[in-house]
Amino acid sequence: MQQLQHKTYEEQRFKAPRELVAGAGLDDDSILAPAANGAAAAADGKPASRKRKKMVGGLSEETAAAAAATAAAEAAAANAAVAKQAAALANKRGKTGKGSSSKAAATAGEGIGESISPVKIEADAGSGPSAAAAAAAGSSKGNLAPGAGGEDPPSASELLWRVNPDEFNRRFRNKVMVDLVADKLGSDAGTVLAAMLSHGRRFETDVKGDIGIAMGVQEVISALKAGQDAGRLPHLSPGANVDALVKALTVDGLGCVQEGPPGLTGATFQVDMSVILSKAKQLQLHAVLRDKFGIHGLRIFNVLWVRGHLEQKQVADTVMQPHKEIRELLYRMFKAGYIQMQDIPRTSDRAPSRSFYTFSVDLSSAYKRLAGDLYQAAGKLHARLTFEMAQHAELVELVESARAAGALNFNMTDSQRKALERLQRVTTALETSMLRLDNMIALFNEY
Repeated sequence: MQQLQHKTYEEQRFKAPRELVAGAGLDDDSILAPAANGAAAAADGKPASRKRKKMVGGLSEETAAAAAATAAAEAAAANAAVAKQAAALANKRGKTGKGSSSKAAATAGEGIGESISPVKIEADAGSGPSAAAAAAAGSSKGNLAPGAGGEDPPSASELLWRVNPDEFNRRFRNKVMVDLVADKLGSDAGTVLAAMLSHGRRFETDVKGDIGIAMGVQEVISALKAGQDAGRLPHLSPGANVDALVKALTVDGLGCVQEGPPGLTGATFQVDMSVILSKAKQLQLHAVLRDKFGIHGLRIFNVLWVRGHLEQKQVADTVMQPHKEIRELLYRMFKAGYIQMQDIPRTSDRAPSRSFYTFSVDLSSAYKRLAGDLYQAAGKLHARLTFEMAQHAELVELVESARAAGALNFNMTDSQRKALERLQRVTTALETSMLRLDNMIALFNEY
């Protein structure tokens, strides 16, 4: 609602004559008092009493009274407009159910900090514009409504709650980084990294963060102590030094922590989350390639990644394996989408017999391909789990009904018992595999 800037009736009533007198260069009570009385009489609708003309410096009492009456009439008209808008706002709130029609909101003064609070306007026949304006002007900064629009805040039973998926992803991401550093540099280094990530949590705006905030050693120690007191972080081993652990994280080849800009208390350090997550993705990709193509397939991938475009013969000579085996592995990996092939023709007709082919690796494409394979594997596992449950639907219904009835021991045949044991083994294996795939999917898609 547009804020209206207006002065109260009393301000317009008494300030205008003083301004007129000040403009004339006079300051005489013999003129100010009659002018004020004339303004009051004009506002009340009564004619001003005629008095003898008294000239003071060329300005008569009648002239001053007439000017004061004009200013008072303008102020009354402005206050009437304010009262009219306040009444219209009250009627609008009454229609929308947020307040009765006898309540309105009016703003007084300037600035965004002004509050809009409901006020009550009397609609009696004898009330004039000045009464409505006085009611509308009752709204002030100190008279705040309990809630927006005068409504009370919702109660606890009316509040709605929802899951925060970003916070879950952030905690899972931190766990991946901490586990990687703990496996490489020890549990104490992982604990220090966890404290640094916890300290910079309130400054993060996105799960896919790159560089953490800069913090000194004392801040790391304070964050570590706070996490240990809250039970979120384990205690360091006896003799462990936080300063030495931070420096070890900095000089390590993993590059998980780098030196930040110098602070007031000395050197600062920042967690490079992108480097840690990239290393975790690389290790996970290596594990998948080893399982699918063997140690020789992983060696081919690393050679192509380091040296770039190579022909089949160059790859075989570098890996030191037979050409036939290398050719089969290259074609399998190319068909799976983990490596790329580039044809270089020797002639303009691009004949395959007169062209040679090179193989290379694009990590981003390999990550996308692995993410697609993970989704496909998760879909297959879910389909298999659904199939197994449907195959033994009667047995599952029997077990669930017995549990619902509270019967711990119920009669089963030997075939039913064996089928139930097999179903438990299969479902446990499938659900465990789905959980592992879920962690890998999050690594390649959410972080």
